[in-house]
Amino acid sequence: MENANIFIEKERPMLENKELFYEVMGQRVQRLRGNSYTEMAGENSSMAHFGGVVCKVPEGKLIKDAVIYVNEDDFFVKGEDFTDIIPVVLRHEMFELWTYVKNGWSLSPAPKRIGNENRVSVAHGLALREEYRYAVEIGKAERYLEYIKKWSQEHPRENMEGFISENENAYKKVISRTGETDK
Repeated sequence: MENANIFIEKERPMLENKELFYEVMGQRVQRLRGNSYTEMAGENSSMAHFGGVVCKVPEGKLIKDAVIYVNEDDFFVKGEDFTDIIPVVLRHEMFELWTYVKNGWSLSPAPKRIGNENRVSVAHGLALREEYRYAVEIGKAERYLEYIKKWSQEHPRENMEGFISENENAYKKVISRTGETDK
């Protein structure tokens, strides 16, 4: 992957930075299968995983080796093909990484109002709502929630009820705010 760096400029308007970031990250997706995914994303990673090193520089922030890995195997559940909802999972990963790199979000040390322990969960919670907002926008919210429930049955883990619950809550919150289900 040639020049897998993204630069977020302090002087550039935030919306412009965000649009550029999403555009570039959309080109940095690697769809993998089986062991190839595990080797790149890690043993306990599922569905998708972002990678990169974020550095503060005088002009803004630099993300070195920015990439999103997708485990295509996770989108086939009991013979059913859910690859159509991969863009929703990608939105989650992009938004979560964006939360870490946008100007005003301190990486180290974490802001006192958030704390080190909560920084990751705050970013994840925001990304979860964004993925369901996006799923509604593209008409995939109900299908995505169906996928999450079926995937969870096939991949039992510790605290799976919490995983399903946080997804159902994010779905309900987005629906209550937008007044829409799938468009």
